[in-house]
Amino acid sequence: MIIEKRKTYNLTIHPLHDEIISKCSKSEMLSLETSIRDQGILYPLLVNQENQIIDGTSRWTIAKKLNIQEVSVLIIDISLSEELLTTINETRRDNETDLIKLAKKIQRFYILFGIKRGPKKGHDVQKEACDIAAVFKMSYKKMSRLLKLLELIQPIQDLISNNKIGIVIGNHIASRLETEKQYDLYQIINSMDITKMKDQDLKILINQVELDLLTTTQVTKSPNCNTLGFEDFHTIIQTSSGDHYSEVMSNITSANVERIIKDVKRIQRNTLSCYENIPPGISIENHRELINSFQEILNFLHSMEVH
Repeated sequence: MIIEKRKTYNLTIHPLHDEIISKCSKSEMLSLETSIRDQGILYPLLVNQENQIIDGTSRWTIAKKLNIQEVSVLIIDISLSEELLTTINETRRDNETDLIKLAKKIQRFYILFGIKRGPKKGHDVQKEACDIAAVFKMSYKKMSRLLKLLELIQPIQDLISNNKIGIVIGNHIASRLETEKQYDLYQIINSMDITKMKDQDLKILINQVELDLLTTTQVTKSPNCNTLGFEDFHTIIQTSSGDHYSEVMSNITSANVERIIKDVKRIQRNTLSCYENIPPGISIENHRELINSFQEILNFLHSMEVH
């Protein structure tokens, strides 16, 4: 792929363009014209070697209207024209809301242009990748983060497609967990209402799976009053809260269930953080048991909240 300047009046629309690509609305054209007047054409037009426009007819139309003599174009192999038209149209039809679909469309561009992803890329390869990012009107960094999502197992990709988790958490999972542990994580979060969890809480959960501090059996089993009494709860709070024990117990005894859950989550987060940063005076086995006990308590409290 090559980016260069071409005379605006030398360009034409690809014969299949209007059959495949939907036209911009009047309001979209007006907004685009305002942007071009203020900032110029920010992204190159996509054309083949015969100067036929694959993507960018609206920018080209406005350029002619504003008497812009030259435009930047990204030149692609003519044999790819029809498939690229289809790919671009699919992306716009989906309105880029499904991050996994968008990532797969970007991946198709990589395959079409023979670009291989990986840390050891030459200058020309990275430049071509940046050109693809320009076609999708996004930064190279954002495009790389989208492609990272394709390293996730399918069930977690589905969570992203359904807006259960976002690109930040998706990248965190892909970076931290291998395939087997991704399946472990999915079994855990599939039994929880993760839509109410903050990114920080999800990252802690991911770290627990990475460190083997949490198992699917321990999370998904249902605690009851016979196995989880107040004394167990009291002991765990006392063990983990340290100097804040009185304050925490005061909150727990006077607050509603929702407030209790909030307190327990905070202590759980602090406990894991302390173990990662400052080795505590307990073994990793006891610490793992403590973390799992926290999850039992949270499951139990959530069941109380429902009823």
